Amino acid sequence: MNFQSIDLVKVALGCVEEISTRAKEQELTVDFVASNPIVQAEADEGEMRFLMEKLLENALKHTPKGGCITFSLIVSGEQTAFEVANSGSYIDEEGQERIFSGPVASPGRGSVASVQYGLEACRLIVKQHEGEIFCLSDPNEGTSFCVTIPAKRSFQ
Repeated sequence: MNFQSIDLVKVALGCVEEISTRAKEQELTVDFVASNPIVQAEADEGEMRFLMEKLLENALKHTPKGGCITFSLIVSGEQTAFEVANSGSYIDEEGQERIFSGPVASPGRGSVASVQYGLEACRLIVKQHEGEIFCLSDPNEGTSFCVTIPAKRSFQ
């Protein structure tokens, strides 16, 4: 891994921009919110891009037509956090417990079952960045994937 000081806002905006065209084709709205215009973190830029892209692609896959995807980026003290939330999809508690340990069957659009790939890789990237990743889901609100990483690494 190539850890260096990077601007997560710049990385996230690039990912949001890439997904926005496909979202528009599916009649979805994609919003981006950042607590600061620049959010620095010591991270591997390629790995952070992969992580953000996977979470956004997952939201795109599981958001019903007319729905919304929101990417929020927040810095608080020594922690940097981002959240990718979508309206519509729901993952039950049992699914939330297993979701980062490999492919997990979950409800897709309508009654079609779909499989979520890549979340185990996301968990490993976050772990290598000394962070945490978790899922929150509500049948009436949708699903959020939340990531926290330290702004500075504790070891080199």
